[in-house]
Amino acid sequence: MKFYFDTSALLKGYVVETGSERVRLGFADAESITVSVLIEPELFSSLNRLRREGLVDDTTYSSLRVSIQRDLSAFQIIPIVRAVTLRAITLVERHPLRAADAIHLATALVDSCDVLWTSDRRLKAAALAEGMSVVDPCE
Repeated sequence: MKFYFDTSALLKGYVVETGSERVRLGFADAESITVSVLIEPELFSSLNRLRREGLVDDTTYSSLRVSIQRDLSAFQIIPIVRAVTLRAITLVERHPLRAADAIHLATALVDSCDVLWTSDRRLKAAALAEGMSVVDPCE
């Protein structure tokens, strides 16, 4: 199956929290993993927030940075093309989504992904309403 991971789900594959084990199992089960080009800056924004809060030390951050960049090289990274932005506009008109979440969902839809992995309740609701299968690793 072709899995799409948003940042809320993908981060759990690197930082131990509720849902981490399920995400790691998802990594192993996926035929392919698709992400938006947004994923890298969003992941590092989240990791740096954790570092500022003292929940991730510098050594762990450096190790995670290498792991994430290695894994991203194996993922299909989809750019924000016109079809994605047009679909995102439609999604924000239909659902109470932030722009970045609309881009994640639009990317998954445009790229015909089978399952969206997310822990974001609004994104999950919108994806289900749009007919996508969704996995919330925290459930």
